[in-house]
Amino acid sequence: MIQSKALKFLETEPANIVTKTYEDALKVVEVVEYLDIPYILLPDFRANYGDDIRSYKDELFLLNRGLYQFYKNKTLIISPINTILRKLPKGKYFKTIDLEFAQTIDLSFFKKSLQLWGYESVNIIQERGEVSFREDIIDIFPINSETPFRIKLVETEIESIKKFDEYTQKSDEEVEGITILPAIASIEEKEFNQIVKNIENSEFNIFYKDYQGLGYWFLEKERIFHTLNLISEMDEEIDEYNLFSKDELNLKFNIIQKDEVETSKLKDFREFIEKKGDNLSLNGYLNYKRKTPTIILDDLKQGDFVVHQFHGIGKFNGLKQIEVLGKTGEFGEVLYANNDKLLLPIENLNLIDRYIGGGGVIPTLDKMGKTTFAKNRKKVEEKIFAIAVDIIKLSAKRGTIIPKPLSFNGIDKFISEAGFKYTKDQKQAVDDIINDMKTRVMDRLLSGDVGFGKTEIAMVSSFIVVNSGYQVVIVAPTTILVSQHFDSFIKRFKSYNVKIEKIDRFTTAKEKKVIEEKLKDGEIDIIIATHSAFGLQYKNLGLVVIDEEHKFGVKQKEKLKSMVENTHLLSMSATPIPRSLNLALSKIKGFSALNTPPKTKKETRTFVKEYNDAVLKEIILREINRGGQVFYIYNNIASIEMKKDALQKLIPNLRVLVLHAKLTPNQIEKNMIDFIDKKYDVIIATTILESGIHIPNVNSVIVENADRFGIADLHQIRGRVGRGKKEGYAYFMVENKDNISENAKKRLLALEENSFLGSGAVLAMHDLEIRGGGNIIGVAQSGQIKNVGYSLYIKMLEDSLRNLSGEEKSEIQQTEIKLNINSYISPEIVADDRIRIEIYRRLSKLKTIEEVYDIEKELIDRFGKVDKVTKNFFEKIKIKIIASKKGIISISNYGENITIIYKNDKKFIKAVAKDDDIILETILKELR
Repeated sequence: MIQSKALKFLETEPANIVTKTYEDALKVVEVVEYLDIPYILLPDFRANYGDDIRSYKDELFLLNRGLYQFYKNKTLIISPINTILRKLPKGKYFKTIDLEFAQTIDLSFFKKSLQLWGYESVNIIQERGEVSFREDIIDIFPINSETPFRIKLVETEIESIKKFDEYTQKSDEEVEGITILPAIASIEEKEFNQIVKNIENSEFNIFYKDYQGLGYWFLEKERIFHTLNLISEMDEEIDEYNLFSKDELNLKFNIIQKDEVETSKLKDFREFIEKKGDNLSLNGYLNYKRKTPTIILDDLKQGDFVVHQFHGIGKFNGLKQIEVLGKTGEFGEVLYANNDKLLLPIENLNLIDRYIGGGGVIPTLDKMGKTTFAKNRKKVEEKIFAIAVDIIKLSAKRGTIIPKPLSFNGIDKFISEAGFKYTKDQKQAVDDIINDMKTRVMDRLLSGDVGFGKTEIAMVSSFIVVNSGYQVVIVAPTTILVSQHFDSFIKRFKSYNVKIEKIDRFTTAKEKKVIEEKLKDGEIDIIIATHSAFGLQYKNLGLVVIDEEHKFGVKQKEKLKSMVENTHLLSMSATPIPRSLNLALSKIKGFSALNTPPKTKKETRTFVKEYNDAVLKEIILREINRGGQVFYIYNNIASIEMKKDALQKLIPNLRVLVLHAKLTPNQIEKNMIDFIDKKYDVIIATTILESGIHIPNVNSVIVENADRFGIADLHQIRGRVGRGKKEGYAYFMVENKDNISENAKKRLLALEENSFLGSGAVLAMHDLEIRGGGNIIGVAQSGQIKNVGYSLYIKMLEDSLRNLSGEEKSEIQQTEIKLNINSYISPEIVADDRIRIEIYRRLSKLKTIEEVYDIEKELIDRFGKVDKVTKNFFEKIKIKIIASKKGIISISNYGENITIIYKNDKKFIKAVAKDDDIILETILKELR
């Protein structure tokens, strides 16, 4: 055991330790923590010479932090061998910038230094290595910090330094000072210019040949050790590392035999670790766990298709400042058919949502003012109402049934045999299920990405039911998923006397008949099957687990309803659902989400490259040589066979499988099974590749013409690799980077480095959530959705469910605020249109005055003091909120004369002057 070796070795000779893997290094860290020895943990830095370093920036930042500490203090190093055998940047590259309260700074020198040091200038800070300059405010996320900082200046003096949350953008705790480490290296302008010249002359094939992507490779480097102590699980030499000669490296293998004293110490060490909990305070290790964003930036931008709740589908042309009767306001412009344009007051941006139609649908623009959209919406509302009624009826019927008595003995033991420690989400899901089963006939939805542990939760639920003497059926939409579930269940229940069988399309008629009889007689405890499960007879069915229910047909769902009338039901889905729909469903259906990835899961490395046969060959052969397989996304059925021929010409003997939508479901499934059985090296496919299938051996995906895909689609495609123990790689190929739009370039870079105003994974997740809402209610293929878009469809369903459950329906804001005043968020304060739109959207959806004050404080915190027109806009939002609660239809003014129209009344009031602030103050005083 590596920890026992490390324990014995460090007690006698505290020294630098090298491990074969990063996982082993983490185990050694636990021992070092126990012995209270100061240390530095270096990351597993696997970038190859010439790779775009953006894809490895988290590891680079950890490496720079560790090297800074090493050169400064010569602290003990723990490192995976892959990192420490490299030549690493010299000590001269690790200077720091120290900033303190009341310090005077040279702003132009500070900006220049951060540019030379590799910090990326952005509008909004989301990740380490980013900086934002806004008048008298500087936001920076140092690579050596857990949080970003907001620095406020008075001319050139630092007035305050505060931590802030990168997702809410709100600042909190004030600090006396900060230290900033270089993101790439602390270099002078002369060396920087030389490196940039070297980059331009290099032959490296990356999307942007710039300092951010390639600068690291041109730094001066050295080996920081020549004698290393390698702690290994096995007594063997490692011949794969050739950076040092054998004599130069002088590796020592410390193979230590356990004795009684060491075993006792190890027991104490284990108890110490358990008391300390999961999250060790690794003083040499910076935690890079990503939080779930709460702000969705870039949610609505110029050129997006949108749906207005009254006027229908249009195209968003962005923000327009318009002057009316000498007063300026800002409007959202929406283009409709016949080039008609709607100017939407910015306080009413809540009336539009981005159009998401599913399957890359490009919508037809509606005619503004016509009844077509109203009729479409009415039809959709009727269908939605029928769906909601069905959901409510089934829930009510199930609610009257007394659940079957279950035994909950042995659950802790069963969970302990999983072979891994449950995440917090998994523990909560099990608690939810146990509580359901004790008090009602369960109807629970379990949402979570592939590999996040849904099957394990299904197995715990099955254990409870089988242990109580009842039967379980697991229903999956494909033979592949049935096979995967069957293998998992057999392995998990091997030490229990549980009879498990499966039925899929490979089961013969004779085999199926035997299974059916056994099932009817109660001789089978768990049956795992495709849609045939709906027609089987059970002796004592206690639980139905259905995987990806939305993939089953209408008739099959009707059979499911009759199956689960008095039986526990656990539905599983790999797509997340919107929080709002979760709340609407919560009264009738339980919901558990698995959002925490397993500890072993690594982020997929993403590279954007120009198409090149040599690069393509290298990518495919690299994956095959490490025993893996490749997904090749080629979204053109007409020439897909030609692409296969070209690949086989490029790489002779390459085993290539072609999949596309013109093949039958049976053909696709049979071919996929052959691929899983490793009869092929590469699948060339359109985007039909099954997203729910777990194929751990596929760890590289290539997307040709990636610029033609949306962020959500690329993010989802990328998620199909890296699901096993090996690191995943995604390669987004473009034919010619000079021929694609600037937006497409930014979209691809966002995915490569997971940050472009936070729009990469965040926006993708937003799209997937909305689509997931459609999946969960079983209408993903409904033609109705294309008429109104997913967002409005889901909102209408939420309203129907709330209405039928006796809750208040969420009303659309009707109050018209027609005030002739200067009122908008000033571009001089918030320069970026997308950020202003995001703030407008948030303000337009508010329901209370307190929320307005919160956003006003946030704006001042993020951008400095607000000017008069911005202040006016906040006052206007307050008027809108109060007026809506009072049932006011409209508020308008002509000079100092103000008109307030109620449903059955009209009121005229007069301000003492025509000034904007006095008009607003007079209205607020009247409303209050």
